[in-house]
Amino acid sequence: MDKYIKLQSNQSEFSSTANICDFHIPAGDVYELRDSFVNFVFNIDVVETETTSGVGVYNMGLQWVTTDPEKPKFFNSALVRDCRMSAANKGQLESIRRVDLLSQARQTYDKSWGEAKSESYLSAAQVPDPMNAQKYSIYRQFNKTGVDKSINNNNVGVMVRLGDLMEVCEAPEYDTMKTGSTDIHFRLNLDKIEPVLNMPDANVGPVEVKTFARIPENTTGPINQITLGPDTAVAGAPLEIRDLRQVPYYTGMKVLLTAVDSTGAASLADVPQTIKEIIWNKNDNVANSSGTYSLVFENAWGTARGAGESYTAIKVKCPAALGSAGTTIASQTAKLVLAEAVLKRVASPQGLDKLEYHTFDTIQSSGNSQDNFHDVQIIAPESDNLLMTFQDGADGLVSKNSQLASYQLSVDNVPQTDRLVDKDSPLDYDRKFHTFQRLSGGLHNLTANAGNTQDYAWATTYSDAKFNSTIVASPLPSSDRPKQLQLQINAPGGGVGQYALFTSLPRELVF
Repeated sequence: MDKYIKLQSNQSEFSSTANICDFHIPAGDVYELRDSFVNFVFNIDVVETETTSGVGVYNMGLQWVTTDPEKPKFFNSALVRDCRMSAANKGQLESIRRVDLLSQARQTYDKSWGEAKSESYLSAAQVPDPMNAQKYSIYRQFNKTGVDKSINNNNVGVMVRLGDLMEVCEAPEYDTMKTGSTDIHFRLNLDKIEPVLNMPDANVGPVEVKTFARIPENTTGPINQITLGPDTAVAGAPLEIRDLRQVPYYTGMKVLLTAVDSTGAASLADVPQTIKEIIWNKNDNVANSSGTYSLVFENAWGTARGAGESYTAIKVKCPAALGSAGTTIASQTAKLVLAEAVLKRVASPQGLDKLEYHTFDTIQSSGNSQDNFHDVQIIAPESDNLLMTFQDGADGLVSKNSQLASYQLSVDNVPQTDRLVDKDSPLDYDRKFHTFQRLSGGLHNLTANAGNTQDYAWATTYSDAKFNSTIVASPLPSSDRPKQLQLQINAPGGGVGQYALFTSLPRELVF
């Protein structure tokens, strides 16, 4: 039976500057690398402004560091900036600089929205659910009903498939008895990752799910429970909840409670409270109580109501982000505490004679903002595909150049197209299609937008112009000698700035 084994990294301390991560795989076993991955375990810690109302569980996740208020949806593989893999008996198998740029661009075009969304249970960076605009982190275990408190789960790793970084790791069998011991080296983007509160109050709606029914006269106290519903003059007419996806609450959630005391003695204004229990009468068929939904807090917030006394205008605010008005977060930190390789060991290998794959050469340069950009690069004779990314955005990750209008590539003075290729023209899509067909089997997302994790409206999540991806892609002819690659790019109004040029190189690993 196949088994998974774990290997811890050579390093045990990580930071934004201590960002090297190495793994040593001893010789002696056969591994299915296409089902193997690396787990990067982050601790996301929150210090609260107060804990007298209870210790809260905050819906914390990770986001990409950028000066823009909008934040790009990054694939897990973007955590790795550079990677290298070598074997004792075979030498260097792959070495790719700026694999974060390459993998982000490839997966943006490789994966449809549906495919990307179906992987949310693995994603460090989340986009909102298309049905209810809610977003929950993989770093918390949420309980949306009952008394069991939600959990700060800091043992969940961000899974990065080795095959998303290096194509040699798509191997169905990798025989270390023949390759010898293997070393994998990563340089990580730890300085590009920061904690973020998902679903802050400003992004939670509609208003009905934050409005609660009044506490009527002659209610015994102390009072620590509220029920969703309009603030009617009588106690009835609760808001019916038919699906827990309608509401944003979970046990352990810290909220701010507001209520008006009719006596004027005990009104509350944004008082912190922690949810101890959620009571959902899903199957209650009693009149006026079917689907009722109530929050029970750890501490009593109200006193008994006598004749003619009540609490009205009861409202709840969900947690606010650090730095926002009314926040209960004093500080938040994210730290990588563990990196481990999870390898699938094959019990009954079939045996491979050789493995064919692609690796990539990387050239990074600047176009110095030239509107009519020309450049010549010497590339390897076996280069058979080209993918060019642009780093014009503040995030430095998404391939962006909104000025690019047309381009043409030539190899050894031979144009690869009979005319300039206009951006988003049929010929441009043809070039991309043939490139991705040769590299990964197809082109599945022509919207080519990375997605904005701070947009909670699904209709516009993938339409923010800041994250529109622009690439130049083309197949290349093979040669028996180094080739001259000539680039001509027309980008009026801004030109070409920083760019990365990736050329794919076919390789063969003989066992």
